[in-house]
Amino acid sequence: MKRNIRRIICILGAVMCLMMATMAASAQTIIFNVTYPNDVYSYAAKKADSEQRFYVTGTSFSRSDIDLYCYSQQLQDGSVISNTVAINRYNPSKNAAYQKYAEPDLLYQLVTNASVVGFNVEGRYTP
Repeated sequence: MKRNIRRIICILGAVMCLMMATMAASAQTIIFNVTYPNDVYSYAAKKADSEQRFYVTGTSFSRSDIDLYCYSQQLQDGSVISNTVAINRYNPSKNAAYQKYAEPDLLYQLVTNASVVGFNVEGRYTP
């Protein structure tokens, strides 16, 4: 009987360790909806890891012939930014490195720019 209880406790402990490890490693991805020039920022997202790259994917573009220029910026220190990437309907997913150390557990936002007024893009952003 004691042996079975120990075995169950060990199994439960291992399962909890695995669950905690996957929770800590998951990055926060948010949905964004930006329109140039009036609404060029995404909602803030917490950077959950120490990887020095951000990821952006456009899922809906109001026009097919325009690029959306994107970079990631830390809210607490605006000088912590990434390199800029351009996404469009034909090449919707990009990632780029940060120019300075991007500390985990802080808030970041996607900053966008375009050349056409009213250009709207929806998608996903992971700092």
